[in-house]
Amino acid sequence: IYDTVDLHWVRFERGIPFDDHPDRLAKLADRYHRIEMSNAMAADITIAITAEEKHVLLEQDPTLRVELIPNVHRLFPCVTPVSARQDLFFIGGFNHAPNVDAVLYFVRDILPLVSEQLPEIRFNIVGSDMPDKIHALESSQINPVGYVPDVTSWFEQSRVFVSPLRHGAGMKGKIGQSLSYGLPVVTSRIGAEGMGLTHEVDALIADEPAAFAEAIVRLYTDDAFWHRMSVAGQDLIERHYSKEAVASMLLPLLA
Repeated sequence: IYDTVDLHWVRFERGIPFDDHPDRLAKLADRYHRIEMSNAMAADITIAITAEEKHVLLEQDPTLRVELIPNVHRLFPCVTPVSARQDLFFIGGFNHAPNVDAVLYFVRDILPLVSEQLPEIRFNIVGSDMPDKIHALESSQINPVGYVPDVTSWFEQSRVFVSPLRHGAGMKGKIGQSLSYGLPVVTSRIGAEGMGLTHEVDALIADEPAAFAEAIVRLYTDDAFWHRMSVAGQDLIERHYSKEAVASMLLPLLA
């Protein structure tokens, strides 16, 4: 069984418009396309993490046996009330180029629009391998925390989780993790990909900076809406991405 984790060649291809060295990334995309398709053709079963990536694999080779096994998330039923929360939060490993791009894009194009309406708001950035250009963003409004051994408190004390990804592939673990803690999410279509999220039902989804900022302000200032989104996000995780839900998909493959 070959577990793709995500399709690296798709991730590299999507990153080309945002990279300083597009030719290098194009070569990586071509190399990983050959590697990943070779792996899939050699395996009895190939695991895709999203329905979108299953479709991509079958478009490449309709003879493949591709099964869907998504991320698994543990639910945290004790959710801190919105009245005890504040600020914005992002988490991600910074060896992953889409995370670096997402933070720089957010600080440049979205955060100033949020600050016009919420001038006291802070943006907390957590993650390992943080590069100098992220550390250099530090200000009274931006807090580059870096690596922390236990991220629980950040999910419990933050008011809105932001994931403004402009490229990437697979299912975004950070979004599932936030929903599992009952922390509502504002993300892009790339961020929401593969999770079955519905705008204004279990997440807020926006690609343009103004719409993204508006979604943050709405979630930040409307406590009843925040609570509804918190409950809906946890419900989605329980139905589709809990251990019990994914076991029913995984165990038949091992019979």
